[in-house]
Amino acid sequence: MKTYITIGYFENGSEIVYAGEDEQVAMETNLYPEYHAVNVVVWEGGEVIQTRYKGADSEWEYFK
Repeated sequence: MKTYITIGYFENGSEIVYAGEDEQVAMETNLYPEYHAVNVVVWEGGEVIQTRYKGADSEWEYFK
């Protein structure tokens, strides 16, 4: 089972804005318009298996 942690970055810091199993909710940046960037960390079996990053004016970038 995968868990998605979405972190929103704003001018003065960051905060976790979603933590759960729904990939669509985690990746839906329209839900987070106040953030300059969004990072989604994908966990499976207690390990990070992928990190996804999207700036305000960019496409998703994927890192392993």
